[in-house]
Amino acid sequence: MHKLMLILLVSVLIVSPIPLQAQTSEPEGTMKTLFQHNPDAVASISVDELQGKLKAKTPIFILDVREPSEHEEDAIPGSFLVPLGSLPARYTEVPRDVMVVVYCRSGMRSSRGTAFLREKGYANAWNLKGGMMAWEAKKKTP
Repeated sequence: MHKLMLILLVSVLIVSPIPLQAQTSEPEGTMKTLFQHNPDAVASISVDELQGKLKAKTPIFILDVREPSEHEEDAIPGSFLVPLGSLPARYTEVPRDVMVVVYCRSGMRSSRGTAFLREKGYANAWNLKGGMMAWEAKKKTP
């Protein structure tokens, strides 16, 4: 009898669909935005546009969402570091009253960070197209 119940229980577990995605208590639009995002669907600014705004002394908050070791190696002057994984807990450190330009190494992480900030009401958040790679390439171009 016990063997029959055990077989029945195992067969029910095998046949029953098991959800592949764990349920979390995260509010909609927090960590989900950071990991499920189309980088082409976010507002972006080019290096040329950013440099023009910096030369014009436009108030801009430059947010680096890379890891601390990347930031220490090289960073856009005056940028503020909040690694992408820390952004949901620290986004309130980002001012709302100025343009925010978010960057990373290539523009992928920063596009997620930009989308996250926009969901949180930062209408003036922009992704730096090409990230630090584009910034460095522009510095090398005469």
